[in-house]
Amino acid sequence: MTTAASVSKLSIRFGALTAVKNVSFTLEAGSCLALVGESGSGKSVTARALLGLSGGRVNAKELTVVGQDARNLTDPQWRRLRGARVSMILQDALMALDPLRPIHREIEDLLREHTKLNRAQRHERVIQALTDAGMDEPAYRAQQRSPQLSGGMRQRALIAQALLGDPDMVIADEATTALDTRLTALVLDQLNGIKHQGRAVLMISHDLAQVAQVADDIAVMRQGEIVEAGPAAQVLEDPQHAYTQMLLRAIPTGVPRHQPLSITTTPRTPPTGPSSSNKFPLVVNQLSRTFQGRTAVQDVSFRIAAGQTLGMVGESGSGKTTTARMVLGLECPDQGEVQLQGNTFVPQRESQRRALRSAIGAVYQNPMGSFDPRHTVAEVLTDAVTRGASRRRGSARGRVVKLLNQVHLAETTLRRKPWELSGGQRQRLAIARALATNPQVLILDEPVSALDVSVQATVLDLLDEIQLEHHTSYLLISHDLSVIEHMSDQVLVMYQGAAVEQGPVGDIFTAPQHLYTQQLLAAQSTLRGPFSA
Repeated sequence: MTTAASVSKLSIRFGALTAVKNVSFTLEAGSCLALVGESGSGKSVTARALLGLSGGRVNAKELTVVGQDARNLTDPQWRRLRGARVSMILQDALMALDPLRPIHREIEDLLREHTKLNRAQRHERVIQALTDAGMDEPAYRAQQRSPQLSGGMRQRALIAQALLGDPDMVIADEATTALDTRLTALVLDQLNGIKHQGRAVLMISHDLAQVAQVADDIAVMRQGEIVEAGPAAQVLEDPQHAYTQMLLRAIPTGVPRHQPLSITTTPRTPPTGPSSSNKFPLVVNQLSRTFQGRTAVQDVSFRIAAGQTLGMVGESGSGKTTTARMVLGLECPDQGEVQLQGNTFVPQRESQRRALRSAIGAVYQNPMGSFDPRHTVAEVLTDAVTRGASRRRGSARGRVVKLLNQVHLAETTLRRKPWELSGGQRQRLAIARALATNPQVLILDEPVSALDVSVQATVLDLLDEIQLEHHTSYLLISHDLSVIEHMSDQVLVMYQGAAVEQGPVGDIFTAPQHLYTQQLLAAQSTLRGPFSA
């Protein structure tokens, strides 16, 4: 078997910071090695060293890439290697592809660099690469720009780009992050296909459930070091290091409702018997919305009982977020209504629903987009506490500190700005801000999809704790069915703008009636692997 990469005692420094410390591994052709760890663990920096793109000072006893000693390669030598012998599938296809160029132009760049093919030959190769990557209507899609493509199509374009030069080794850096269940399953199938073609795959991920579907070997990284490594089955089924055990425990697949995911969370006593209240603080009746002749949402109805969670699932473009925006009064429906606390909330003028506004809040996937970067945490929360209330800013500190305590953030956080916080801390701040008005209903739109699995676990535990303590109702939107199953009492399935199925979480997950729901769950079962209940 040919060795694609051999790394021994690799260290990478950025000034005084050592980001990678004495990392060693071997990757063979036709196999997949997964580097697993949380953000900042050093896995992506390690992978980029195999492309000459780490950006730091690299030192290694051995760093062999597709048969070449890569320790002293010049920039021209690296350029000849990249794309032709070693390539990378990036995480964020929207950022990786130039939005102003058709994707065929983006993909062709590699052929211009490494071949003498003429324009027609290059175009033919691109269409074939898109076809091999599973792109629907490849000739048509090749003429489109990345913003005109769905997330799955953009990811297929990146896969086609990575394979165009027939490389010996492919690095997949978080290639499935933020993709829905069906698209994730498709991308993992394609990674397996790449491996079975005889190429080496280096998979970078924080998701052990996905890694289980592709990897032959796993190396777990923490704080720049490999803390555990071995065959995939051994690491997943009998982890030796406490950090690996923590990562596995944090996966929500098959974990019962109200059972903590994080080892730092105190076990809670779940409610027994029927709900203590049969009230429905949120009732949605036949919401519909059309954009430029295209139906985004059609006749969607649901209600959420006090202290309960309705999980909303569906692939990108199914109408989930548009529905949420209408529920929040941020989008005006063409028809239908939203009742909040028994009163009409939508459609209404904002001045008429202002008295109800404090009863509903929202937490989004990327809270940084809604924080003023100039404001400190104290200013963010003080603003939320005093907005629309008679409470003066000077007397709001007690309420702000209480909110921090509620989401388990230290008071020292008050002096910091949101961009100085970790991803998990920012999401806790977003939750604290949403809780500032004591809402009865929270809209949670992909609140954990951008978080590492252990951080995701602590945030989900926090949301569960808040719900049990305050009897808050949640509308939880997520593409991750494991999160939905763990957190929800009821489930609503969206497809092409319509609610095609809804019911108790147990019924939906064990006996789905609609073909689309069955397909979603079938895709999910392939992702679970050894984590199936």
